[in-house]
Amino acid sequence: MKKNILYIAMAAALGFTACQPEIESPISKGSEIDLTKYVAIGNSLTAGYMDGGVYNEGIEASYPNLIAKQFKLVGGGDFVQAYFPEGQENGSGYLKVTGFNNGVPVVETETNNLAVTGQTLPGGAAQLTAYSGPLPNNLGIPGIAVANLQDPLYSQGNPYFERLKSGNPTSYIDMVGEAAPTFFTCWMGNNDVLGFVTSGGTSPITNAATFQTNYQALIDKLTENGAKGVIANIPNVTSIPYVYAPNALVAQQAGGSFPVIPLDATTAAQLNGAYQLAGYSDPGFQAGNNYPVIVVDDPATASVIEVRQMDPSQDLLLYHFLNPANPTGYAGRNSHRPRLDERYRWRRHPRHSHPYC
Repeated sequence: MKKNILYIAMAAALGFTACQPEIESPISKGSEIDLTKYVAIGNSLTAGYMDGGVYNEGIEASYPNLIAKQFKLVGGGDFVQAYFPEGQENGSGYLKVTGFNNGVPVVETETNNLAVTGQTLPGGAAQLTAYSGPLPNNLGIPGIAVANLQDPLYSQGNPYFERLKSGNPTSYIDMVGEAAPTFFTCWMGNNDVLGFVTSGGTSPITNAATFQTNYQALIDKLTENGAKGVIANIPNVTSIPYVYAPNALVAQQAGGSFPVIPLDATTAAQLNGAYQLAGYSDPGFQAGNNYPVIVVDDPATASVIEVRQMDPSQDLLLYHFLNPANPTGYAGRNSHRPRLDERYRWRRHPRHSHPYC
């Protein structure tokens, strides 16, 4: 059914303005949208992935489902989701708090009523029970990146995608074509850089040209029959708690300030000389307080590897490099993650072989 919707504050519907004390009233723009078939495009944020997994309660609480319920009030069509069958409603499993030990939550994995078949997919992921219903309106696939959109084999290695297209390799863009929306939301692209951040650099950042080509192909497919929609921005991944919160935690545990390395003049000079003898630039140690050292250039290509001391206000630690038993101790010596600078050059640490974000 077509509705004469003058303006839809989709940002508010998606919860992007949830932290604001007031939401402005809709402003008439005189446009018309067709809500007969609303289709949601995206990754885990769209799918309803919660607590480390996909299960019926999370699917029910997905933001596209909440939007669809509002659309229904003004004549929108049905919104189909890929729920797991009765007895397997806990899907892939998820993390749950089962109690507290000296005030610390005890977290365990749900192992009952799962939809895990016991088989593995190409790449090693556990297979989930195949979905047997009509193609869902919620096409959120946890883990998918723009880089994967035109690869039909990706549909057989990602368990959340494979359960929709079991034994039938299909690219995500082709599946979007099957969905044939009249209206869509599209929140895709987070994983093209987020994976690099959270993996410690083992998952590459999507090439800009590939991102542009695949994203344009996705939008072309969504709009080929005249559908209108909303495209959501990609948040700045360097502002997420995963990379920012640990710095604050370390500072808090250290008494309010980020830990420093106190050196006298003799020791500072010796350390500077040792770095240069090892093929690095002068890290600039001096008498007084100093910070751990990070590598600016790629050791594989630089003749003299540029290093500098970290800046705790911009260079970021990651949670999995902290010692859980001692938040002020690191899992490895000088294990910190530098920032992504204005040229999108990812920096490295001298004591590890993989890039850091």
